[in-house]
Amino acid sequence: SKSAGLPEGYEQVEGPGEIEAQLDLFITLPEKAEAATYGIVDGRYAYMTFTFDGVAYSYSVGRGKANVHEDGGTYVHQEAANWLDYPYELAWNDDGAGCAQWEDELTGACHRLTARSGANRELLSEVAVMLLPAA
Repeated sequence: SKSAGLPEGYEQVEGPGEIEAQLDLFITLPEKAEAATYGIVDGRYAYMTFTFDGVAYSYSVGRGKANVHEDGGTYVHQEAANWLDYPYELAWNDDGAGCAQWEDELTGACHRLTARSGANRELLSEVAVMLLPAA
């Protein structure tokens, strides 16, 4: 049973171990993440959903920018940020939608985190930092 908003070709898997086995990608979610789901899209990239502090997020990881989900959002604000010299990009709107993305140079994996509502620059940054390889 597909829930709304899941990408075409999505197949749910048990958890991060299955993603690691199939895609050789190491997946971690924030410790306080709730209602987490794990999936693989077209055998190409990992797609997770979770809630953190009451905000629902989609998070995808794949090798190359083509292998992360696009939310089709256009964002008014954009900012290049970094944490412990690890660069990531933030983009958001004043209505609570936004995204954070970065590339792991060691693995070549691209990461994209999006929220449709309830987020702002600070929240996106807080959750992104928990997901960065430097964490």
